[in-house]
Amino acid sequence: MSWSAYGLRKHWNTVKDDVAVNTDTGQVWWPENSKEAYSSGLANCAAALSNWSDARSGKRRGPMGFPRFKGKRAVLSCRFTTGSFGLVTDSGDRRHI
Repeated sequence: MSWSAYGLRKHWNTVKDDVAVNTDTGQVWWPENSKEAYSSGLANCAAALSNWSDARSGKRRGPMGFPRFKGKRAVLSCRFTTGSFGLVTDSGDRRHI
């Protein structure tokens, strides 16, 4: 398996129906989220693994540890790169995107 963003995304698409399953109900849960959440997470993971690999091989200065899992209290973020959302119209509240 490649550690590039493309390789990680290809692997995720292969195994997502097997690993993203609710163990109690047996229902697949990954379609409930935006594909952009997975895409940006895999891109961040690929960048972290690349930085770690470069630090180990001497291409990058300074000590760098293996990437760690981001805790639930960390700042949540997601990038939307495909224009998958637009302006909210007639929403009935003051919030607009």
